[in-house]
Amino acid sequence: MFLSNLSTQQYLFFTKNQKYCSGIPNEVLLSKGISYVISRIHKDEQLTIINSFELVRTTLKTLGINQLKNLSIQYNYRWKHANGNYINLVDSKTPIEFTDTGEPIIWFGQVRVIGDNEIRPPKVICRVLNEKNTYNTILDVNVAEYEFKKSFSPREIEILDTVNKGLKNQDIADKLFISYNTVKTHRKNIHQKIKDHNLESLLKISGLSV
Repeated sequence: MFLSNLSTQQYLFFTKNQKYCSGIPNEVLLSKGISYVISRIHKDEQLTIINSFELVRTTLKTLGINQLKNLSIQYNYRWKHANGNYINLVDSKTPIEFTDTGEPIIWFGQVRVIGDNEIRPPKVICRVLNEKNTYNTILDVNVAEYEFKKSFSPREIEILDTVNKGLKNQDIADKLFISYNTVKTHRKNIHQKIKDHNLESLLKISGLSV
């Protein structure tokens, strides 16, 4: 469990068992802050998770102060353990202190490890506790798929999937009824967007390929 301050981008407190989860001493995380924790998210998911913060902020703007006080946010992502391996984390947090304008500033959170290090889609889920003490889900997004659909055209997504399945340029052209040169142009554009990311991994975490 932890407390974090979004205005300073620092952690205020960790329980002792945090180290058993991450392998990193509390003192390191307390001194280096939130940016250091984000820097250890898997490179194929890091930018996606960062971009999802804006999606969450937009969602929170639609909530009243009473809803914000009963808000729970959950992020799922792969994170680099001190031993160098990646673990799947569920990072849940609830606001407990607000600014004069009603913006959440101090958060109480809890992180747990799930699964056996298999690739899972990075997600963000926002829920609000209602008067019946049950949660209403107001946001539930596979953020990798969300980012993919924002970043790539429908045709580029088709080509990404066929490339991942091992098809060559001419095979892709025949399958999609487009020219060989058009396939080459699409692949060049895709390459510029993907850069140093792993294609197979990106497709898996986006849910666009099995």
